[in-house]
Amino acid sequence: MFDRKKDNKIHKLTDVIKFSFSSIISFLIDYSLFTLFSIKINNISLCNILARIISSSVNYTLNRKMVFKSKKSLYKSIISYFLLAFCILCLNTMLLNMFVYYFSINKFIAKLITEILLFIISFIVQKQFVFREKVKR
Repeated sequence: MFDRKKDNKIHKLTDVIKFSFSSIISFLIDYSLFTLFSIKINNISLCNILARIISSSVNYTLNRKMVFKSKKSLYKSIISYFLLAFCILCLNTMLLNMFVYYFSINKFIAKLITEILLFIISFIVQKQFVFREKVKR
């Protein structure tokens, strides 16, 4: 017998797993670049911004094609995604600086904490707004 509730839960869980996978790949790119930039540049915000620009481009592509399999217009989804990415970047940079300069947490540990905090927000907004297909009536 076909159970719609069970099927829907499995579909949601699959989305979360795929999103987690793409986020881990993007995080590894972001964190590696942040670390490399930190060796040469003595500005946490600049290192974070540079790393985030590159990793968010990878993340957009993975999420559009693999996670949400969006057929939404490329133009619309890019605008929505990078608006979200900009907001998260601002929040990310603010939290990172707060952890490092206010709470005296090591910048690499602070980066990990910040990324974990913003993971859930990013998933919800991308699923509900960025890659959501219009419902046809």
